Amino acid sequence: LICAYVAASKSNTHVKDSMDQAKSIRHLVDASFDPMFQIDAHGTITMVNNAAVQLFGYTYPELMGENIKIICGGNHASKHDGYIARYMQTGETRIMGKKREVPAKKKDGQEFWVELGIKEITANDESHDMENRAFCAFIKDLTAQKEHEKQVQFKEMLTQSMVNSSFDPMLQTDEMGKILMVNDAAVDLFGWTRDEFVGNNIKMICGDGHHGKHDAYLERYRKTGIKHIIGRKRITKARRKDGTEFDIELGVSETKSSDGQSYFCGYVRDITRQKMDRQRLRANEAVMKDGFFSGSNASNITEPQATGKVRGRRLRHAQTIS
Repeated sequence: LICAYVAASKSNTHVKDSMDQAKSIRHLVDASFDPMFQIDAHGTITMVNNAAVQLFGYTYPELMGENIKIICGGNHASKHDGYIARYMQTGETRIMGKKREVPAKKKDGQEFWVELGIKEITANDESHDMENRAFCAFIKDLTAQKEHEKQVQFKEMLTQSMVNSSFDPMLQTDEMGKILMVNDAAVDLFGWTRDEFVGNNIKMICGDGHHGKHDAYLERYRKTGIKHIIGRKRITKARRKDGTEFDIELGVSETKSSDGQSYFCGYVRDITRQKMDRQRLRANEAVMKDGFFSGSNASNITEPQATGKVRGRRLRHAQTIS
Protein backbone atom coordinates (compact mmCIF):
# COMPACT_ATOMS: atom_id res chain seq x y z
CA LEU A 1 0.00 0.00 0.00
CA ILE A 2 2.80 2.39 0.84
CA CYS A 3 4.51 1.69 -2.49
CA ALA A 4 1.22 2.20 -4.31
CA TYR A 5 0.67 5.48 -2.46
CA VAL A 6 4.20 6.70 -3.36
CA ALA A 7 3.74 5.72 -7.01
CA ALA A 8 0.37 7.47 -7.16
CA SER A 9 1.85 10.57 -5.55
CA LYS A 10 4.66 10.66 -8.06
CA SER A 11 2.15 10.21 -10.89
CA ASN A 12 -0.05 13.03 -9.58
CA THR A 13 2.99 15.27 -9.18
CA HIS A 14 4.03 14.55 -12.77
CA VAL A 15 0.52 15.31 -14.06
CA LYS A 16 0.42 18.54 -12.04
CA ASP A 17 3.82 19.60 -13.38
CA SER A 18 2.68 18.87 -16.94
CA MET A 19 -0.50 20.87 -16.42
CA ASP A 20 1.45 23.77 -14.95
CA GLN A 21 3.88 23.68 -17.87
CA ALA A 22 1.01 23.63 -20.38
CA LYS A 23 -0.62 26.55 -18.59
CA SER A 24 2.63 28.53 -18.69
CA ILE A 25 3.01 27.83 -22.39
CA ARG A 26 -0.59 28.91 -22.92
CA HIS A 27 0.00 32.21 -21.15
CA LEU A 28 3.17 32.74 -23.17
CA VAL A 29 1.38 32.08 -26.47
CA ASP A 30 -1.53 34.37 -25.57
CA ALA A 31 0.92 37.13 -24.68
CA SER A 32 2.02 37.31 -28.31
CA PHE A 33 0.73 40.29 -30.31
CA ASP A 34 0.75 38.23 -33.50
CA PRO A 35 -1.68 35.39 -34.24
CA MET A 36 -0.37 31.84 -33.78
CA PHE A 37 -1.84 28.49 -34.79
CA GLN A 38 -0.72 24.93 -34.18
CA ILE A 39 -2.00 22.17 -36.42
CA ASP A 40 -1.42 18.45 -36.69
CA ALA A 41 -0.34 16.50 -39.76
CA HIS A 42 -3.94 16.44 -41.01
CA GLY A 43 -4.33 20.23 -40.87
CA THR A 44 -6.52 20.16 -37.76
CA ILE A 45 -6.13 23.15 -35.45
CA THR A 46 -4.86 21.98 -32.04
CA MET A 47 -3.93 25.35 -30.56
CA VAL A 48 -4.75 28.99 -31.23
CA ASN A 49 -3.94 32.16 -29.29
CA ASN A 50 -6.08 35.18 -28.43
CA ALA A 51 -4.53 37.33 -31.15
CA ALA A 52 -5.70 34.86 -33.79
CA VAL A 53 -9.20 34.76 -32.31
CA GLN A 54 -9.41 38.56 -32.42
CA LEU A 55 -7.97 38.91 -35.92
CA PHE A 56 -10.04 36.27 -37.68
CA GLY A 57 -13.32 36.87 -35.82
CA TYR A 58 -13.93 33.29 -34.70
CA THR A 59 -14.36 32.17 -31.12
CA TYR A 60 -11.87 29.81 -29.55
CA PRO A 61 -14.23 26.78 -29.74
CA GLU A 62 -15.04 27.59 -33.39
CA LEU A 63 -11.38 27.29 -34.35
CA MET A 64 -10.28 24.34 -32.22
CA GLY A 65 -10.67 21.05 -34.09
CA GLU A 66 -11.37 22.72 -37.44
CA ASN A 67 -9.17 22.44 -40.52
CA ILE A 68 -6.74 25.34 -40.93
CA LYS A 69 -8.01 25.90 -44.45
CA ILE A 70 -10.97 27.88 -43.04
CA ILE A 71 -8.61 30.87 -42.72
CA CYS A 72 -6.96 30.43 -46.14
CA GLY A 73 -7.70 33.09 -48.74
CA GLY A 74 -7.54 33.10 -52.50
CA ASN A 75 -7.70 29.62 -53.99
CA HIS A 76 -5.53 28.11 -51.24
CA ALA A 77 -8.42 26.78 -49.15
CA SER A 78 -9.31 24.08 -51.70
CA LYS A 79 -5.65 23.15 -52.19
CA HIS A 80 -4.33 23.23 -48.62
CA ASP A 81 -4.96 19.56 -47.82
CA GLY A 82 -2.94 18.72 -50.92
CA TYR A 83 -0.10 20.97 -49.78
CA ILE A 84 0.16 19.09 -46.48
CA ALA A 85 -0.15 15.65 -48.13
CA ARG A 86 2.60 16.46 -50.62
CA TYR A 87 4.93 17.65 -47.87
CA MET A 88 4.27 14.59 -45.72
CA GLN A 89 5.00 12.30 -48.67
CA THR A 90 7.99 14.07 -50.22
CA GLY A 91 9.48 16.22 -47.46
CA GLU A 92 9.86 18.99 -50.03
CA THR A 93 9.94 22.33 -48.21
CA ARG A 94 8.34 25.09 -50.26
CA ILE A 95 7.25 27.44 -47.50
CA MET A 96 8.46 25.54 -44.43
CA GLY A 97 10.92 27.63 -42.45
CA LYS A 98 10.34 30.63 -44.71
CA LYS A 99 8.20 33.75 -44.72
CA ARG A 100 5.84 34.62 -47.51
CA GLU A 101 2.91 36.94 -48.17
CA VAL A 102 -0.41 35.16 -48.71
CA PRO A 103 -4.10 36.08 -48.63
CA ALA A 104 -6.05 35.06 -45.51
CA LYS A 105 -9.79 35.05 -44.83
CA LYS A 106 -11.79 36.15 -41.80
CA LYS A 107 -15.00 34.61 -40.53
CA ASP A 108 -17.08 37.24 -42.35
CA GLY A 109 -15.40 36.31 -45.66
CA GLN A 110 -13.19 39.40 -45.86
CA GLU A 111 -9.78 38.62 -47.35
CA PHE A 112 -6.58 40.43 -46.41
CA TRP A 113 -2.84 39.99 -46.78
CA VAL A 114 -0.69 38.40 -44.10
CA GLU A 115 2.92 37.42 -43.68
CA LEU A 116 3.01 33.71 -42.95
CA GLY A 117 5.82 31.73 -41.35
CA ILE A 118 5.53 27.97 -40.76
CA LYS A 119 7.75 25.78 -38.62
CA GLU A 120 7.46 22.01 -38.07
CA ILE A 121 7.69 20.72 -34.52
CA THR A 122 7.80 17.06 -33.44
CA ALA A 123 7.71 15.26 -30.13
CA ASN A 124 10.70 13.24 -31.31
CA ASP A 125 13.06 14.62 -33.96
CA GLU A 126 13.71 11.13 -35.30
CA SER A 127 10.06 10.13 -35.42
CA HIS A 128 8.22 10.10 -38.73
CA ASP A 129 4.91 9.05 -37.16
CA MET A 130 2.22 11.44 -38.34
CA GLU A 131 0.72 11.53 -34.84
CA ASN A 132 3.97 12.98 -33.48
CA ARG A 133 4.31 15.70 -36.10
CA ALA A 134 2.82 19.16 -35.81
CA PHE A 135 3.22 22.59 -37.37
CA CYS A 136 3.21 26.10 -35.94
CA ALA A 137 2.04 29.01 -38.06
CA PHE A 138 3.03 32.56 -37.16
CA ILE A 139 0.93 35.27 -38.81
CA LYS A 140 1.43 39.00 -39.17
CA ASP A 141 -1.42 41.16 -40.38
CA LEU A 142 -0.20 43.28 -43.31
CA THR A 143 -3.37 45.37 -43.70
CA ALA A 144 -1.80 48.59 -42.36
CA GLN A 145 1.42 47.99 -44.30
CA LYS A 146 -0.43 47.35 -47.56
CA GLU A 147 -2.54 50.47 -47.05
CA HIS A 148 0.61 52.48 -46.44
CA GLU A 149 2.17 51.03 -49.60
CA LYS A 150 -0.95 52.01 -51.58
CA GLN A 151 -0.74 55.57 -50.25
CA VAL A 152 2.96 55.75 -51.10
CA GLN A 153 2.29 54.44 -54.61
CA PHE A 154 -0.52 56.95 -55.07
CA LYS A 155 1.68 59.83 -53.92
CA GLU A 156 4.47 58.68 -56.22
CA MET A 157 2.02 58.45 -59.13
CA LEU A 158 0.65 61.89 -58.29
CA THR A 159 4.16 63.33 -58.04
CA GLN A 160 5.13 61.75 -61.36
CA SER A 161 2.01 63.17 -62.99
CA MET A 162 2.81 66.63 -61.68
CA VAL A 163 6.41 66.35 -62.86
CA ASN A 164 5.27 65.11 -66.28
CA SER A 165 3.05 68.14 -66.65
CA SER A 166 6.16 70.35 -66.81
CA PHE A 167 7.18 71.44 -70.30
CA ASP A 168 10.84 71.51 -69.23
CA PRO A 169 12.87 68.34 -68.64
CA MET A 170 13.36 67.39 -64.99
CA LEU A 171 15.62 64.70 -63.47
CA GLN A 172 16.01 63.64 -59.83
CA THR A 173 19.16 61.93 -58.52
CA ASP A 174 20.55 60.74 -55.21
CA GLU A 175 23.78 62.07 -53.74
CA MET A 176 25.82 59.57 -55.76
CA GLY A 177 24.33 60.75 -59.05
CA LYS A 178 21.99 57.80 -59.62
CA ILE A 179 18.88 58.85 -61.52
CA LEU A 180 15.71 58.16 -59.52
CA MET A 181 13.05 59.89 -61.58
CA VAL A 182 12.65 61.67 -64.93
CA ASN A 183 9.68 63.27 -66.61
CA ASP A 184 8.30 62.85 -70.11
CA ALA A 185 9.96 66.04 -71.33
CA ALA A 186 13.40 64.66 -70.42
CA VAL A 187 12.66 61.42 -72.25
CA ASP A 188 11.61 63.37 -75.36
CA LEU A 189 14.60 65.74 -75.27
CA PHE A 190 17.43 63.29 -74.62
CA GLY A 191 16.15 60.25 -76.51
CA TRP A 192 16.53 57.66 -73.74
CA THR A 193 13.55 55.74 -72.41
CA ARG A 194 12.50 56.06 -68.78
CA ASP A 195 13.84 52.57 -68.04
CA GLU A 196 17.19 53.51 -69.60
CA PHE A 197 17.36 56.61 -67.42
CA VAL A 198 16.32 55.29 -64.00
CA GLY A 199 19.17 53.60 -62.13
CA ASN A 200 21.91 55.02 -64.34
CA ASN A 201 24.32 57.85 -63.53
CA ILE A 202 23.30 61.40 -64.43
CA LYS A 203 26.64 61.87 -66.17
CA MET A 204 25.11 60.08 -69.16
CA ILE A 205 23.61 63.41 -70.26
CA CYS A 206 26.68 65.55 -69.49
CA GLY A 207 28.47 67.14 -72.43
CA ASP A 208 31.48 69.38 -73.05
CA GLY A 209 33.94 67.20 -71.09
CA HIS A 210 31.85 67.08 -67.90
CA HIS A 211 30.93 63.42 -68.41
CA GLY A 212 34.21 62.14 -66.98
CA LYS A 213 34.34 64.73 -64.20
CA HIS A 214 30.81 64.69 -62.82
CA ASP A 215 31.43 62.00 -60.18
CA ALA A 216 34.33 64.09 -58.88
CA TYR A 217 32.04 67.16 -58.71
CA LEU A 218 29.61 65.24 -56.49
CA GLU A 219 32.37 63.81 -54.30
CA ARG A 220 33.84 67.28 -53.78
CA TYR A 221 30.46 68.62 -52.73
CA ARG A 222 29.87 65.73 -50.32
CA LYS A 223 33.25 66.41 -48.67
CA THR A 224 33.24 70.22 -48.63
CA GLY A 225 29.58 71.25 -48.85
CA ILE A 226 30.66 74.10 -51.14
CA LYS A 227 27.97 74.83 -53.71
CA HIS A 228 29.19 75.67 -57.21
CA ILE A 229 25.99 75.30 -59.24
CA ILE A 230 23.36 74.30 -56.66
CA GLY A 231 20.74 77.01 -56.33
CA ARG A 232 21.98 78.78 -59.47
CA LYS A 233 21.43 78.71 -63.19
CA ARG A 234 24.18 78.23 -65.70
CA ILE A 235 24.65 77.64 -69.40
CA THR A 236 26.32 74.34 -70.26
CA LYS A 237 26.34 71.54 -72.77
CA ALA A 238 24.19 68.40 -72.64
CA ARG A 239 24.37 65.21 -74.63
CA ARG A 240 21.61 63.18 -76.26
CA LYS A 241 21.51 59.41 -76.64
CA ASP A 242 22.76 59.73 -80.23
CA GLY A 243 25.86 61.59 -78.99
CA THR A 244 24.92 65.06 -80.25
CA GLU A 245 25.58 67.91 -77.86
CA PHE A 246 23.48 71.03 -77.46
CA ASP A 247 23.23 74.11 -75.25
CA ILE A 248 21.04 74.08 -72.15
CA GLU A 249 20.24 76.26 -69.19
CA LEU A 250 20.69 74.12 -66.07
CA GLY A 251 19.29 74.70 -62.61
CA VAL A 252 19.99 72.35 -59.69
CA SER A 253 18.22 72.30 -56.33
CA GLU A 254 18.93 70.12 -53.28
CA THR A 255 16.51 68.53 -50.81
CA LYS A 256 17.27 66.42 -47.76
CA SER A 257 15.27 63.49 -46.41
CA SER A 258 14.46 62.97 -42.74
CA ASP A 259 17.53 60.72 -42.39
CA GLY A 260 19.84 63.39 -43.83
CA GLN A 261 20.26 61.93 -47.31
CA SER A 262 20.68 64.48 -50.11
CA TYR A 263 18.67 64.42 -53.31
CA PHE A 264 19.12 66.69 -56.30
CA CYS A 265 16.64 67.87 -58.89
CA GLY A 266 17.94 69.18 -62.19
CA TYR A 267 15.81 71.48 -64.33
CA VAL A 268 16.87 71.65 -67.97
CA ARG A 269 15.89 74.09 -70.69
CA ASP A 270 17.01 73.62 -74.27
CA ILE A 271 18.31 77.02 -75.43
CA THR A 272 19.48 75.96 -78.88
CA ARG A 273 16.81 78.04 -80.63
CA GLN A 274 17.34 81.06 -78.38
CA LYS A 275 21.08 80.96 -79.05
CA MET A 276 20.54 80.74 -82.80
CA ASP A 277 18.08 83.63 -82.63
CA ARG A 278 20.60 85.77 -80.76
CA GLN A 279 23.27 84.92 -83.33
CA ARG A 280 20.95 85.92 -86.17
CA LEU A 281 20.06 89.14 -84.39
CA ARG A 282 23.73 90.05 -83.87
CA ALA A 283 24.48 89.21 -87.48
CA ASN A 284 21.66 91.42 -88.74
CA GLU A 285 22.71 94.25 -86.45
CA ALA A 286 26.28 93.99 -87.74
CA VAL A 287 25.06 94.07 -91.35
CA MET A 288 22.92 97.11 -90.69
CA LYS A 289 25.72 98.87 -88.84
CA ASP A 290 28.31 98.17 -91.52
CA GLY A 291 25.93 98.95 -94.36
CA PHE A 292 24.29 102.10 -93.13
CA PHE A 293 26.28 103.64 -90.28
CA SER A 294 29.94 103.47 -91.41
CA GLY A 295 30.20 107.14 -92.27
CA SER A 296 33.88 107.33 -93.26
CA ASN A 297 33.56 104.55 -95.79
CA ALA A 298 30.04 105.17 -96.92
CA SER A 299 30.84 108.59 -98.44
CA ASN A 300 33.50 107.06 -100.70
CA ILE A 301 31.35 104.25 -101.98
CA THR A 302 28.78 104.63 -104.64
CA GLU A 303 25.28 103.41 -103.94
CA PRO A 304 25.56 100.29 -106.15
CA GLN A 305 28.88 99.37 -104.53
CA ALA A 306 27.52 99.87 -101.01
CA THR A 307 24.45 97.83 -101.83
CA GLY A 308 26.60 95.02 -103.24
CA LYS A 309 28.82 94.93 -100.19
CA VAL A 310 25.85 94.85 -97.83
CA ARG A 311 24.33 92.02 -99.78
CA GLY A 312 27.65 90.13 -99.68
CA ARG A 313 27.95 90.52 -95.93
CA ARG A 314 24.38 89.36 -95.44
CA LEU A 315 25.04 86.32 -97.58
CA ARG A 316 28.20 85.41 -95.67
CA HIS A 317 26.44 85.81 -92.30
CA ALA A 318 23.55 83.74 -93.44
CA GLN A 319 25.88 80.98 -94.60
CA THR A 320 27.77 81.07 -91.30
CA ILE A 321 24.61 80.73 -89.20
CA SER A 322 23.15 77.98 -91.34
